Amino acid sequence: MREGVPRGVPEQKGVPGTGFVVDGFKAAGNVAGATAFFLTHAHGDHYGGIERWKREFYCSTVTAALVCGKFGLDPTLATTIDPGQGAVEVLGVAVTAVDANHCPGAVQFLFEVSAAVGRGGQ
Repeated sequence: MREGVPRGVPEQKGVPGTGFVVDGFKAAGNVAGATAFFLTHAHGDHYGGIERWKREFYCSTVTAALVCGKFGLDPTLATTIDPGQGAVEVLGVAVTAVDANHCPGAVQFLFEVSAAVGRGGQ
């Protein structure tokens, strides 16, 4: 297990040194220590579990429209970060969306974890 990834979150879905979970809605909805959730794009193998989601999550504007519309989610749960917007601070971490050139709304997230945040985790 990588240091800083909450127990119960698959290693490849956690951002070390934070409580962040990427595309891990099925696995991490009730995991202690999971502090922020990110959705890269609207493909079923990435959004699985979001159909019953009741917590805030981060994604692009297009992805928010797709998953909120498909599952009837409250659109206020989706906080959008879009390519070209610049970094957004999420719990002390600078998060930037980068176009993934994959499907409409698909992004990669760049997480800039400071040494202070990385040591203490979130």
